[in-house]
Amino acid sequence: MPRPIHGAENYFTCAASKFYREASMKFPSGMPLLVAIAAGVIVWFPASAPAGSDFWFAQITDTHWGKDDNLERTKKAVGAINSLPVEVAFVVHTGDITDRSANGAVALENGLAILKELKYPVYFAPGNNDIPKNRFKEASADFAAKFGSLSKLSLTPHAAVITLFDFPGEAVDAKTAPDPIGVLDSLLKLTNRDLPVLVFQHFPITDDLFDQIFHGGWSAQRKSKFAALCEEHHVAAVICGHFHRDELNWIGTIPEFIAPPIAAKMGRQASFRLYHFENGRISYFTEYF
Repeated sequence: MPRPIHGAENYFTCAASKFYREASMKFPSGMPLLVAIAAGVIVWFPASAPAGSDFWFAQITDTHWGKDDNLERTKKAVGAINSLPVEVAFVVHTGDITDRSANGAVALENGLAILKELKYPVYFAPGNNDIPKNRFKEASADFAAKFGSLSKLSLTPHAAVITLFDFPGEAVDAKTAPDPIGVLDSLLKLTNRDLPVLVFQHFPITDDLFDQIFHGGWSAQRKSKFAALCEEHHVAAVICGHFHRDELNWIGTIPEFIAPPIAAKMGRQASFRLYHFENGRISYFTEYF
């Protein structure tokens, strides 16, 4: 058993086969950490983490930086989150960080400069605008260089936060794209059983309704595997973006929350989500501005 490390200022998040440093998040002073090593993955986690029975967290999604007035909308969201009447444990961006039609590198730097003003740690899941299928190798490498890994597990003092690259295998080069179900399985096996598990991803796995037609999401077989895996590991919720609408679906017994965007695309009003986890149940508020 490794020695506890006291007074650590940084912690590590785990990916399927690598780890990287996240300097933005700090555990409470003096909280001991333990290191666990399994299958080449290193995870740091609190040795005596709180049960996480009551905490708040926020979600932003589909910022599409580089288009319209989306940077200014993001700035307003940051100000609103920082001014909330409750303490937020963390913020998660569920993808489409930049718009594929924009100068992605410049837009990304401008947007990240705005998010640095947040008082809380931020985690990122990639969207299809961040990693277009026709540029998968290049774009996924760029995302990993900036954010660490396409999929990762972050064990915070309140929850096990999984940000999942969830593109269906048939949507990109199947020879290079990771299988999201296999990756999720390996990350869930590393979660701390004392913490609630939250899975954040860009694509909902459920069907989409627009233009009076249901458009299929994942295949029935893949949905079933995903649901069984989440239920086996007692995932509290799957939280997504992409649809640019406010929706609630169910994956077996697990809620799938879909948040509306910050971006102006499709004439949407800017918004973010505030979630409350309390005694094993999740409620939310959608803040429009």
